Amino acid sequence: MCVSEPFSVRCVVYRTFFVINIHKYMYLNFLHTYIHTGDFQAFGNNIQGEIPTALGELENLKVINLAENNLVGTIPSSIGQSGNLLSLVLRNNRLTGSIPPGLASSTDILHINLSENDPDKDATSGIDGQIPDFFGSFTKLKWLKLHGNRLQGEIPASLSDATSLGELRLCHEQKCR
Repeated sequence: MCVSEPFSVRCVVYRTFFVINIHKYMYLNFLHTYIHTGDFQAFGNNIQGEIPTALGELENLKVINLAENNLVGTIPSSIGQSGNLLSLVLRNNRLTGSIPPGLASSTDILHINLSENDPDKDATSGIDGQIPDFFGSFTKLKWLKLHGNRLQGEIPASLSDATSLGELRLCHEQKCR
């Protein structure tokens, strides 16, 4: 459902029991036409395919919530580059690759949840690489959830600079080493 408000559009699609093939041209046109500002929330809809680069090109988009779908591939490098992103929730998909460096531009971001992208716990999917140092520059960040992936390396010391961070989840309690 998209709700038009003065100067913005807010779209929320929740458990509507249909499948969207996210990489089709019609869907990309929908993104450009209807979501100029505000929120894009399409969680729990069995959306399949890759996250289109076009999503990151929407400069006034503040909230992206594509949790609990069946998304594959990498997080586009364009996500967050506008610097306006406040919340990014991509948990419970099958995403791979590293956390995109473009996210560093979203210095006012409040919420990041990229957890549980290896749902089968078999290391065939899941975000990998290292936890970026730039998370420490997010002084307004309230929660950072990265557990259930294949991240490696040390926890960046810069995370101590994220003074508003109230919840940090990097691994499941039973799997922390």
